Amino acid sequence: MTTPGLPVGRTASGQLLLSNYQNSQQTIATRVALAIQNLWRSIINPAKFDDSWQTMNPIANGIISTHFDMAAANAAQYYANSRVTAGFPHIHVPGLPVNEDYIDKVVNIMGRGQFYHYLKEQDEAAAASMASDALRGSSTRLVLNGGRETVVRAAGVDPVALGWERVIEPGACSFCSMLAGRGGVYKESTVNFRAHDHCHCVGRPVFRGQTSVNRDLSDKWGEVTKGKRGAAARAEWDKYWSSNGKPEATAVPSKEGAGPASVAVESVGRSALSNNAANG
Repeated sequence: MTTPGLPVGRTASGQLLLSNYQNSQQTIATRVALAIQNLWRSIINPAKFDDSWQTMNPIANGIISTHFDMAAANAAQYYANSRVTAGFPHIHVPGLPVNEDYIDKVVNIMGRGQFYHYLKEQDEAAAASMASDALRGSSTRLVLNGGRETVVRAAGVDPVALGWERVIEPGACSFCSMLAGRGGVYKESTVNFRAHDHCHCVGRPVFRGQTSVNRDLSDKWGEVTKGKRGAAARAEWDKYWSSNGKPEATAVPSKEGAGPASVAVESVGRSALSNNAANG
């Protein structure tokens, strides 16, 4: 236990930073989910869906974009502070800029699109309720991508960063725990942060001299899946994760809600970051 007012070592400081970062990102995700849910309840009329959707759509876009910026800014601050805690000079880390066209595309797919998809087999009220949940989940993913991709892209151009790794939350699903456990520290630009809707995993930069926070999870992945590969290894891990009191892996909700979760953007500020990082 740390005594208030006394300095802590680098390892403990890094752990505190990560914990605070996770809590901050969780708070941002919870806020956007509640905002979207309450907005839907106050505006959407299932019997006149298209009319009410025209009112809600731009407001939902604005709420998600604003929270995306918050997550990105929080992640940029976390990355810069983590770099100092690891013993390297402070640099300016640009937050990932929001791609509003992409936000609008996903919001329409997961809001209006899902309503009419569910309406094929459900009544209007049920279809609206299910679409609301779909949009709430995708809004969480979209917003947290602001933080995830800020860390991923910063680590990719930072010469003192070994890369980044996935950090799961308590009670994470089998899919997320599998990605955290079987993967190490990534630096390659081809490796995306995969996230499903409602996912609250975050990215952690790993700097020279630091080790992964997923060592125990990686060891367990190797133990549980020994001798198995591909689908067989994933099935064995699902069984292990479920039997240990964790929820089973959830099915991928939609093409827009899974797979590579990075938001497509034309500009990420890599040049500015590279120039700053080179001085570190």
